[in-house]
Amino acid sequence: MGLKSAFVTGDSWYSCMANLKLIKHYQLGLLFVLESNRLVSVEKGEWVQAQQLVIPEEALVVWLKQLG
Repeated sequence: MGLKSAFVTGDSWYSCMANLKLIKHYQLGLLFVLESNRLVSVEKGEWVQAQQLVIPEEALVVWLKQLG
């Protein structure tokens, strides 16, 4: 048996697209720190740099360009 993970966490050092796509391939959730210039979307089709977001205290779910 063992522990089955539901999420993978990491800092910006590990948030390259290859790592994120591999984690998504295994259908695991992602919780990573991103570089401030990464393009993210809160609403479909509207991409902004992560540094432009106002992030509430309880967090914010975003979509990454090239990852979905």
